[in-house]
Amino acid sequence: MGEAFEFSVDLRSVEKQQRRARWSQWVRDSFTGFEVTQMTASTGSAHGVALADAKLFHVCSPKRVALLSRAAARPHGRAFVALQLAGAHTVLSREGAWSLQPGQLSIGRSSGDLEVITETASTHLLLDLPWSAVVAEHPRLMRERSQIVTADEPGVALLRELMLSTLAAGPRLDEVQRRITFVALVQLLGVPFARVAVTDRNAWRVQRALADIERLLHDQTLDAAAIAACQGISRRRLDALFMNAIETTISARIATRRMARAAELLLDAGSPARSVTEVAFSVGFQDAAHFSRAFKAYFNLSPKAWRSLHGGQLFV
Repeated sequence: MGEAFEFSVDLRSVEKQQRRARWSQWVRDSFTGFEVTQMTASTGSAHGVALADAKLFHVCSPKRVALLSRAAARPHGRAFVALQLAGAHTVLSREGAWSLQPGQLSIGRSSGDLEVITETASTHLLLDLPWSAVVAEHPRLMRERSQIVTADEPGVALLRELMLSTLAAGPRLDEVQRRITFVALVQLLGVPFARVAVTDRNAWRVQRALADIERLLHDQTLDAAAIAACQGISRRRLDALFMNAIETTISARIATRRMARAAELLLDAGSPARSVTEVAFSVGFQDAAHFSRAFKAYFNLSPKAWRSLHGGQLFV
């Protein structure tokens, strides 16, 4: 592999009688709340990298493995994106059961216990990330039950290539590059799942509010009360819908999107002469000093240092 991965295991170099213990340890280290409940002594391997608040894995699972996760033991608000490369695995939960076949992509979370079963050797890509990051970018994915798209959906191939490329380059990426790559992965999720319908009766309010935030980012008067007024409901009510749907408040969403948009503008290849002050005004700040302090607190880099370090790269 070359560079070291943060999360790695290879059972080929492990004595047969020790393989279950070694794989069980890797599962516990990589996925909080999951335990191996059944496993043969066959070989398997996996490696993964951390990306901001996410983890990306390439897993070649051993034959006849069963994993169990109790809801109470899992971190709150996590989602899993799985892309099956070969073989298959089955997921059982209180929402139902589904099997992921070669080429298929799934996304979802479960509020109950989960059991993951692999009867034959299975190879898949797996992204463990905050559910709030997914639905904040793609409100149509709000429902909790797992959603699956088939291999012939064009967006699946795009996501697969980005995931594989990220794994290959992952150990060499610095912290800021990993954050940018994480944003790119979340945004690209919208392509294969673009045709998924919204089923939550309140989802349209959250979708419209998210669109209003994007439209009004430049407005210095933009705040949670203004977004709620656009919806014709109270801020308290809209905040509750936001917390239920994307696990963040309106104000936090505004602040996050302003920082992300500012980072994009600073690296906009089409406007290399745009000053920090102009970027600050473009995302609703009244002065450059306040903007610079907020930007540094978010990215741990000043706007000028960000531009200098990542000049010529686009914030995707």
